[in-house]
Amino acid sequence: MVNHHTGVIFNTVREDVQALKQFKGTSHKFMSECIRQNVIINGGVGSIEESYGPHDPYLDDVHIDITSRCDLRCPHCYQGLSGAIADLPLDKAVSVIRQARELGGARIALSGGEPFLYPWFKEVITAVMDARMVLTAVFTNGVHTNLDLVGVLPEYTTILVSYNPAIGHPDSMPAIRSIVRQHKTVVTTITMDGSELDHIYESLRGLGIFRWRIGVPRPVGHGKGLEPDMPKVVEAYRHTFRKWIAEYDVGKHPFDLQIGFAFQGDYLQHKRIDSYPDNATCCWYKRNSMVVKWDGRITPCSMDWTEIGTVDNLRAAWDRMSTASYRSLSAKNIVECHGCKLINLCNGGCRACVDSKMTSKDTISCHTYRFLDEILPELIKRGVKIEGC
Repeated sequence: MVNHHTGVIFNTVREDVQALKQFKGTSHKFMSECIRQNVIINGGVGSIEESYGPHDPYLDDVHIDITSRCDLRCPHCYQGLSGAIADLPLDKAVSVIRQARELGGARIALSGGEPFLYPWFKEVITAVMDARMVLTAVFTNGVHTNLDLVGVLPEYTTILVSYNPAIGHPDSMPAIRSIVRQHKTVVTTITMDGSELDHIYESLRGLGIFRWRIGVPRPVGHGKGLEPDMPKVVEAYRHTFRKWIAEYDVGKHPFDLQIGFAFQGDYLQHKRIDSYPDNATCCWYKRNSMVVKWDGRITPCSMDWTEIGTVDNLRAAWDRMSTASYRSLSAKNIVECHGCKLINLCNGGCRACVDSKMTSKDTISCHTYRFLDEILPELIKRGVKIEGC
């Protein structure tokens, strides 16, 4: 692979990492970020400058909810699926991928519904590879995951598998055990009160998963009306963190840990927590992405169904993205957040999940980031610093 930014030819991830040692300053930082984002990979995009344009916000990744087909009706599902079957036609899916590449997009993620039920799954994977884009992730409920289709995915693709036994989710553990042999696996758990987390922690121990990601239902889709017991959840977060950090300190943690959007094990690996800049608008971390729905609509994110365009013209939709109300709303405009010392860490939470008007606070994020504030001394003691991103 030719890197036109430096004129160096890269063939594999290992060679990329070795070559990085030759560079200093801006080039080193630039390529480090590309490797972290999975842009420099064997079989990936050809030119970094093609993928990462000079303007920000630029289109980086496209999340495709490729089908409404699903074999479950999970009570917390933010899609709010009604049971009607709709698939993004194959020609439209291929067109989306090509248009995204033409706009400089580098990454694709697939979800649904259940993406492994999509009739043209293999063809879409081929289209991503032909476009020299990176298939970063596939989201699955893990109940009827087609392991033959898992086998056609690029080896670098992360598979995120739901595991929610406490809310009646069928057992996805067999799929987790199988998938982890082939791919980096992230297990996601949604909890109402945290009571099951300790048991799940032990169930996942020794499986070789990459990360366990835990959170609570959000008031979107089927999750509307669900009210997690946040004091109990946060207490369970505390217990889980203490257990995990004790094992981390002796090098025996069984997996990486993510708690909501507030804590990630990466903080300890990289010794930093990125805070939002003072000029950040709400949903700043998603400013370089868009979502394509199975019916051809384009929306700002998976939890915000505001239509900004259709798959027939991605460029026009991207140009309109900045008109989404929260894309021009500063977290500083959230009156209830005035004076909060955590505002540069949470950035006002999720605007699609607020109780009422756009300028209301996201109470779930409030609980979660107060938890981060509690454990900050523990992280700082281990060399973690808060730095502007």
